[in-house]
Amino acid sequence: MSILLIVACAGTPAPIGADSSQTSSGVTETGVTDSGVTPGTTGTTDTPTTTAAPAGPWVSLAAGGYHTCGLRTDGSVACWGYDASGQASPPSATFVGITAGSSHTCGLAGDGAVTCWGDDSIGQSTAPDLAFAQISAGFAHTCGVQASGDVRCWGADYVGQGAPPEGELFVTIAAGGYHTCGLAADGIISCWGLNEQGQILAPEGAWVQLSAGGTHNCALSAAGEMSCWGFNGAERTSPPAGVVWQAVSAGGYHTCGITDDGSTTCFGLDESGQSTPPEVRFTAISLGLNHACGVLEDGEAQCFGENEAGQAPE
Repeated sequence: MSILLIVACAGTPAPIGADSSQTSSGVTETGVTDSGVTPGTTGTTDTPTTTAAPAGPWVSLAAGGYHTCGLRTDGSVACWGYDASGQASPPSATFVGITAGSSHTCGLAGDGAVTCWGDDSIGQSTAPDLAFAQISAGFAHTCGVQASGDVRCWGADYVGQGAPPEGELFVTIAAGGYHTCGLAADGIISCWGLNEQGQILAPEGAWVQLSAGGTHNCALSAAGEMSCWGFNGAERTSPPAGVVWQAVSAGGYHTCGITDDGSTTCFGLDESGQSTPPEVRFTAISLGLNHACGVLEDGEAQCFGENEAGQAPE
């Protein structure tokens, strides 16, 4: 689901993998019980009313649980997909960055102020009155990094996902399902929160990009090498060898990256086609729970994967 890395939000936000055996802190095999969101049972089987993504041109896209939002070149935001909590109903305002969680969305204004909309049952949409340089939404929490490098999080914190290490400064933040990772200026990654799948055990090295998924994360080096860690169900943390990457995005159960030749390669769960990208060239891509959306070279959007709620129209 957050930087960006590929989009103005990194992290892609999503419940834990449905193929995981994890049961802890309200987390079950089929999703999360604390917010009323359980994949496949949220009313998302209604016939999608969105047959195509709204017109851009887009700067970036942010794919959430069952919705997607886009940031246009004029700073306006449009969203499509599931909207039961208002997560796809953005305010009439201009932003420089956006990030989407499972059932909420946040926008970053030019002055650093953050405005969120959608589910606020755990405070994930109640941003502090501070200026941020970058923001990222996880499943039910949101984090932002200030110009000073300090990180502040709000929303769910029952497994420490909203409690960054004291004294550590970051340049990028990426909020995942029940964990968060930060990238420091020296390229070192630190993570905190739930660790039952190894998702906070960041690899050593110097990294330049970072993306957090449901129970896994991926990072890129300056040379375009990718390293992923955490739960490896459906091999979502096993990128193909010999590929040079420009960008990476980790989703709920899958991972996609833009390669050095401009093509898109995905790996992980593919039951809804979320790991089978179209043969087009994206300039940016963002992964949600079971879908993905990318910005085409002409600035328009194209999505693939699960589309039960209209979150991934072609």
